[in-house]
Amino acid sequence: MFINTIIQAALLLLSCLPFLASSRSIPNPLAQRGLELSPRAVQVQAVKVEATPASDNHYSRVTRLSDGSILLAYTHFNDKERTIQVLKSTNNGASFQPWGEIAHRTSGDMDNVFLQEVGSTSPPTVLAAFRNHDKTDDNKAYTHFRITVCRSEDGGKNWKFLSQAHEFPAQPNADGFAPGIWEPFMRIGADGNIQMTFSKELAKDDQQTFRTTSKDGSRWSPAVNLKVHKDDVKLRDGMQGIVKVKDQKDGRDALVMVFETTRRGEHVFSVEYAVSYDDGATYPERGLVYAPAGDKKNAGSPQIVNLGDKGLAVLFMTDESTPTQDWPAIAQIKGLTSAGLKGGKIAWGTRPEVVGNANSQWPGLLSFNGKILGVFDNDGVVQGRFLSW
Repeated sequence: MFINTIIQAALLLLSCLPFLASSRSIPNPLAQRGLELSPRAVQVQAVKVEATPASDNHYSRVTRLSDGSILLAYTHFNDKERTIQVLKSTNNGASFQPWGEIAHRTSGDMDNVFLQEVGSTSPPTVLAAFRNHDKTDDNKAYTHFRITVCRSEDGGKNWKFLSQAHEFPAQPNADGFAPGIWEPFMRIGADGNIQMTFSKELAKDDQQTFRTTSKDGSRWSPAVNLKVHKDDVKLRDGMQGIVKVKDQKDGRDALVMVFETTRRGEHVFSVEYAVSYDDGATYPERGLVYAPAGDKKNAGSPQIVNLGDKGLAVLFMTDESTPTQDWPAIAQIKGLTSAGLKGGKIAWGTRPEVVGNANSQWPGLLSFNGKILGVFDNDGVVQGRFLSW
């Protein structure tokens, strides 16, 4: 816990899925060119997650540390209060127990935690990045936006404030909308520096992915708009996940980013991907992962992992099979696979497999030692699943 009196980061902490039949998708142009991936059935094994309190927990993210332990972070909601908590597994993800608390605040908006180990210390040093926004006393309007970074030097047990990766005061436009920042994601770049991407609103119907970098998390470079979609196109790209791969055509190193977007309409979400060959500086190649059938059905909040010689896997939430339409409050976690990146393109399966029960949301994903661990919240209860395709 910590207090940052200058920007009120003193009251910190965070915030974050269904078994129905899988369904149809809109036509996949890659599949129409003979590149469709044969579907693979997913096998699911439950994980024991002992969160305290057990309910009202959301947006879970998971990472494996160099000492072999696995950390699972999420946000606990209690009326206006937010607490970002950490669970730990010392048995390769078979079970998780309470371990630490990153931040807490009694008002405002705190959520979207992401964990990243940095350096090679013992015990491991871990960074946590999350949205940490101030709001008016009535909790109706944002007054300040920030992505806060905290650091633990004891493997995620105790945490201290480290920096603000990006922040600015709310600036409402003519219609009262104040563009904000959301959903940080961190990775270690080829040069050893920390790369953080996050979603930044430019307008109500326009959101881009920005990137900032840091040597150790204490100071961050000016955020740069990656322009994953063109300036003259209005899309809400967001909630990105990134994985390192090799292009099967020429062996080049590449990054694949998955994200939700609004190509089918301002309030209708689908999942797309983009490819970078310069360690995340640009993402010129872009394509479809999944879009549900039906004008008002959604798919979003994706995360991605590399399956090695088995290709790629992505988890996302969708309301395509839910009996009630209330996106994103009512959704279900599903998964898709692909044979991998080839010539800048990825052919994804078209029939997603169910991973989470009804009312499951905000998936996180981790691949380690040949295993795939998915986490999500089911009616506010954090759950974990080992997955195999």
